[in-house]
Formats: sequence, structure tokens, C-alpha cells
Amino acid sequence: MLSIRLMRTGKIHEPHYRIVVQEKRSKLNGKAIDTIGHYHPAQKEKLLVIDKEKAAEWMKKGAQPSDTVINLFVKQGILGKDQKVSNFFTPTKPEVVAEVAAPSEAPVEETTPEEVQETTPAAEEVTPAEEA
Repeated sequence: MLSIRLMRTGKIHEPHYRIVVQEKRSKLNGKAIDTIGHYHPAQKEKLLVIDKEKAAEWMKKGAQPSDTVINLFVKQGILGKDQKVSNFFTPTKPEVVAEVAAPSEAPVEETTPEEVQETTPAAEEVTPAEEA
């Protein structure tokens, strides 16, 4: 199965990506079947060049674009805006934290050590196993 995905090139803090068609199981920087564009996000202009004809041709042949490539295709106008993928994680605060932070209005009853002993069940005696 073919996929359209990004292949990273460039220096350590200056990423450049090639938009390539590869076999889905191949390594990220493995052999590419075809290069259909490039993307330079570290530049101020964020240069994005995609050959629309090649992209459409490979998608007709059954190549599946990755989520990031789909969003780049939407930005270039190859795909419609309704196909944009948003898989971003937005953490939410759990309700338990809000309950702990708010003081409770109910009065807290204090217990004495004698009451605690009365409420705890007595431990059952365990007999040693019979030796045969």
C-alpha cells in the first residue's frame, strides 16, 4: 500500500521536508517512489511547494496521504477544507481537582481512637496448616 508522507531532510534545528510517495511499510528516510513537493517550515515564509497534478495522480492510484500531508493539501487547495484533520490533544482538568480545591461546607466529625477500634473488625485467627 502506498502512502504520501513527509521525509525529513536538513540540519538539526532547520528542518526541511520532502513530500514523497513511499511504500507504507518502508522506513521514513527509505527509498521513495516519487517526490511530489517540499516544505520548509523553519523559514519565515514557510515555503510549501506541491505538484498538484502528481498529487492528484497518486491519490487516484490509491496512495493514502498522512494526516500532516492532508492538512498541507488543504492549505494548497488540493483537498477541500472539510477534509482537514485535527487530532490535537487538548488536556482537560479533571473534576476531582476542583472538588479538592473547594472547601466543603459540611462540618467534619472527629472520631476518638476508641470509636475507631469499635468500628474495625477483629482479625480472624489463622490456624497453621496440618503437617502430614
